[in-house]
Amino acid sequence: MRTCNELILNRSLSLNTKVILAVIFLCTLCICTTAAEIMDLIVLKPLQKVPSELTKLDGEDKLDEEDEVYEIDINSDGKREYIAVYRKYCGAGSCPYGLLINQGTGFKSIPIGDCSSFFVERKTTGGYFNIICGTRNSIDRLSWNSKEYVIGRKLSPAEENYIRKMNR
Repeated sequence: MRTCNELILNRSLSLNTKVILAVIFLCTLCICTTAAEIMDLIVLKPLQKVPSELTKLDGEDKLDEEDEVYEIDINSDGKREYIAVYRKYCGAGSCPYGLLINQGTGFKSIPIGDCSSFFVERKTTGGYFNIICGTRNSIDRLSWNSKEYVIGRKLSPAEENYIRKMNR
């Protein structure tokens, strides 16, 4: 089997055929780019212990030792924020996730949604990192709209496949 370069350099082919082969070759390169190269994901590691400042929150936002917490500066303001996984409310293969934004005097809780898989993308919208939330039925890119995370730009098929492989 000949490579595309060998075919393009073949003297017996017409110029039109060579141009078509070159276009096919370039399109194939674009399609074969992996989502790993496209998606720049931030690796989050859970904290060993829920910070004491987060155990003082009220109501459903209060974190217990069974909950999982990730520290991140989600909006690059130099203050630490947290992503919380409320394990006590998990069910049907997903758990509620929330963003705890540092307001200087305390933390404001913003629901993210129920996710079975969760990733933070280095790309930002509105100054906040995008979030990838996978559920049983879909994988959504969540974008910040100045008040909350909402479903944003759709993932490409390559990005979806990459996320599905990471969940295995």
